[in-house]
Amino acid sequence: MTTTEPEPDVRHTQAAITQVPVAPVLIVGQDEQSLYHSIGAAIANAQPGSRIVVRPGIYRETVIIDRAVEIVGDGRTADIVVECTDASCLIMRADYGVVRGLTLRSMVSSLDDEDQAAVDIPQGRLILERCDIATSARVGVLIRGVMTNPIIWRCQIHDARWAGVLVAEQGRCIIEECDIYGNIHAGIGVRSHGNPTVRRCRIYAGTRDGVYIGEQSNGIIEECDIFDNARAGIEIKHNSKPLIRRCVIRDHAQGYGVYISERSEGVLEDCDISNSGKAGIGIVQGSNPYIRRCRIHNERQRGVAGSRTKPGDS
Repeated sequence: MTTTEPEPDVRHTQAAITQVPVAPVLIVGQDEQSLYHSIGAAIANAQPGSRIVVRPGIYRETVIIDRAVEIVGDGRTADIVVECTDASCLIMRADYGVVRGLTLRSMVSSLDDEDQAAVDIPQGRLILERCDIATSARVGVLIRGVMTNPIIWRCQIHDARWAGVLVAEQGRCIIEECDIYGNIHAGIGVRSHGNPTVRRCRIYAGTRDGVYIGEQSNGIIEECDIFDNARAGIEIKHNSKPLIRRCVIRDHAQGYGVYISERSEGVLEDCDISNSGKAGIGIVQGSNPYIRRCRIHNERQRGVAGSRTKPGDS
């Protein structure tokens, strides 16, 4: 006697699928058809998990993310602008959030506030994607505190008066495939035990350092192109110990490719360092890095040097 397996009853499965809640979508725009005319108003009315779609326009406000939402630009990034004066454009006050495809433009009249930033992330995991962050404040993106672990992906970060990105106070983050340029002190600054992971970024055209790592900080910098910064491609000081690997560090005509001072260590491996004004690597003040499988070439003075000068000294 042949038995036939019964057909599976998919009705309960289908019913379960149809009962899965769909995250609501809130539309922000400056036209009469849009229910919300500011991003803040949409957040205030959003349930956790909601998507907020922002249409082109200039939104003069500080956006405070205090619940898990996704904020997405609907159009060209350059046409969707959050603009603020003497305040942060974006503040993270939730455990999770996503911001994608916005221009964040912060203008300040004074540099007295050292923590002033276009984007302030004191907690949570903010995923910041494909944003253009321009500021005349001290910092473009400020990541601080042990409760932070954001991801910054394919963003343009430029024109800050101190650092494009500052990672501090044991903050962690992942920065990938970003262009960070035209910042005054450092493209990326790491201090007070900061610990970022930076991958496949271009860090260039800074008026001092491409990457500054100080105050007993760590971090991983890998597969980055760091070039054309005025003082040093990477400066490591204050007993810091980063891992720098598979980076191209080039064209620092007035200083060093990598400058290591004040009892710092760290590892440089598989890097290509070239066309520095003073030396490919400068090691001073009791520092003791490991240098493995690096190619150091076409330096104007020396490949590896020890001296008592600072990176910007003549």
